[in-house]
Amino acid sequence: MNKKYSELAELFRSEKTDEEILDFLLNYHKNDIADMMAGMTEEERKRLYHLLGAQKVAEIFKYIEEPRKYIRELSVESAARVISEMDSDDAVDLLEDLDPEEKEQIVRMLDEDAKKDVVNFIRRINRKRKKLGLENAKYIYIIAFEEYTRPHFHLLISGGIDRDELERMWGKCDRPNTRNISPDENFLLTGLATYITQNPHGTKRWCPSKNLKKPDEPKRSYSKFRKAKVEKMAFDSSVLQAEMEKAYPGFTFLDAEVKHNGVNAAFYIYARMVKKGEKPKGKPQKRKRGNKA
Repeated sequence: MNKKYSELAELFRSEKTDEEILDFLLNYHKNDIADMMAGMTEEERKRLYHLLGAQKVAEIFKYIEEPRKYIRELSVESAARVISEMDSDDAVDLLEDLDPEEKEQIVRMLDEDAKKDVVNFIRRINRKRKKLGLENAKYIYIIAFEEYTRPHFHLLISGGIDRDELERMWGKCDRPNTRNISPDENFLLTGLATYITQNPHGTKRWCPSKNLKKPDEPKRSYSKFRKAKVEKMAFDSSVLQAEMEKAYPGFTFLDAEVKHNGVNAAFYIYARMVKKGEKPKGKPQKRKRGNKA
């Protein structure tokens, strides 16, 4: 250890206050601090983590070849905060080096921290709305991660507050982006709904407000069409459209998915239809049709 590292190590072992040590650390490059950490005790490094904060520790870890040893010295909560500040590639590499249980704990904490941010944001929105004489906002939000790191949000929320004001209220990133949502004439918000409900990690990631009206469950009928008719519909899309619109007057056929059950040799048709002559407020009605062997 050269002279400047010796001085820094001695400083940590002195009676200096945290403020005095932090002022001294500002004279060192992050690469120097990374090299110096190898000569420190675990207790000294923990004090260093506390002094520098998650963002600076993440920057220092960038200069450490194998940061796994050091991330394990942090609590799960602190480790999640550091990883969330790291570049995505570095964060993913570090998570992959951890044991599965360690990785799961940190990812779960990343998710919890992210939820706190968006919940606090919605609370600020509702306080603002109350001052404006508005009811609480209706919303659905999802939390997304880039390779388990860098959480970001997609928030679908009722209007009433200027978009620029909402971006200022968020205050968590340099490039917040808001825009008006215009439903498609037929498919409404199908694309957005699909994105919200899909999660490659197998858990529900969307959260609705309590003041949303839950749509009625779609009606299902397995006796609307005879087996021979269903088979014709399964193989001819024009017949499928014609039969569906004939069976449900007042509705326009949008699209359909045909599935075959090899066990009972039956076809099942999932068709989407939208009511004619009005702009629905929700998703188009979804009809499920099939036949029994």
